Amino acid sequence: MVINGKILTPKFFVIVCSLLACLTALVMVRFASLDASISAAKAALDASKAEYSASNSELEQKNRHYKYMETDDYIEAEAKRLFGLVKEGEYRYDIVDSWPVN
Repeated sequence: MVINGKILTPKFFVIVCSLLACLTALVMVRFASLDASISAAKAALDASKAEYSASNSELEQKNRHYKYMETDDYIEAEAKRLFGLVKEGEYRYDIVDSWPVN
């Protein structure tokens, strides 16, 4: 084959094809390593999202509890639990262990 007055031999085509094959292989290896890096980054991102979601749920639960702690219902329940508060119209029962001790 002749291009611009130069004769191109089959050896030239073999060399060009070999170089193109090597270049293609290098590009494929590079893309494979990039794909592995992207997969690892996605896995790390998913783990971070799960951790964030768990932390956020825990924070929301604590916020609900702290808001409840500011209510009169909580204060009354704690007064009953800690100090035995009995309101008008309520009865207090003390359970006493009646089993004889030997």
